[in-house]
Amino acid sequence: IVINGEVAGTVDLTDGAAEYTWNNIPVGDNSVSIVYSGDSNYSGININTTYNLEKDDQAELVIEPVPQKTYGDEPFSLVVSGGSGDGALSYAVTGGDSASVDENGVVTILKAGDSVITVTKAADTNYNEAVANITISVGKAAPAYSVPTGLTAVYGQTLADVALPSGFTWRDAADTSVGDAGDNTFTVQYTPEDTENYEVVSDIEVTISVGKAAPEYTVPTGLTATYGQILAYVELPEGFTWQDAVTTSVGNAGDNTFMVQYTPGDSANYEVVSDIE
Repeated sequence: IVINGEVAGTVDLTDGAAEYTWNNIPVGDNSVSIVYSGDSNYSGININTTYNLEKDDQAELVIEPVPQKTYGDEPFSLVVSGGSGDGALSYAVTGGDSASVDENGVVTILKAGDSVITVTKAADTNYNEAVANITISVGKAAPAYSVPTGLTAVYGQTLADVALPSGFTWRDAADTSVGDAGDNTFTVQYTPEDTENYEVVSDIEVTISVGKAAPEYTVPTGLTATYGQILAYVELPEGFTWQDAVTTSVGNAGDNTFMVQYTPGDSANYEVVSDIE
C-alpha cells in the first residue's frame, strides 16, 4: 500500500481479499496505490486512486451569557467554550461602540448602548473556522447628586421665584404657588450633564420654607383727640392697635406722634407690622 508516494504497509491476501486500515488521513487530496506483486498463478497489478478528505466543522462555539451591564462597571472577561481543534481564539467588536475588547477577550465598557462582539476560533489542519456572537448591553448609570436644601420663599410667590441648583428643575408648573407659610414639599427633576450615560432622576422631594409676606396697609391719618383724652378715645382703622397702653394720654394740644401695630386678617400668612408712626 503506497500513500502519497510512501509505502504505508503490506497486507496478505486471504481468499483473494485484503484489508488495510488507514488512520489519521490528512485533509486534502491523497494518492493511493495498491500494488499486487503476483504469485505463481497470478500476474501482478497496480491500482491507483485519489481520495479527498475535507475539513470538518467544529463543535458549536459557545459564549457564556453576559448580564446587563451599567456604565461605569469594571472590565470583565468573556467565557468561551466549545469548538474543536487547536485554532486560536480572536475577538472583535463588530457592531456598536459601547464597549471594546482586547486580544484576551477582556471587555471594557465605554458608554451606554449595545455592542456586538464576535469571537472566532481559527481553522486548523482538520477543522473549519467557528464563529459566535454576543450582544453586550450597557445601561445608563444613576447619577450622584445632592437633594437641594435651604430653599425659601415668601407667601404669594410661585415656584418660578425659587432658584434651584444647576441641573434641577421643578416638576410642577413654574407658576405653581409655593403655598401657605410653613414647610411645603414639592418635587424636582435632576438632569445630569452627561445624559448619554446617566439617567435623568425624577420625583425628588424638596422642602420650601415659606415665610410670611409683608401685608399691604395704609398708615392711619386724620386722627384727632382733645387735650385730656387718652389713646382709648382715638379710633383706629380695622387691623390697627395702639402699641402704647390705651390709658396713655394723647398729650398736649398740637400734633403728637404715637406707634401703632397692624395685624392683617390672614395673620397665618402675613406679618404683623409694628412701630408704625
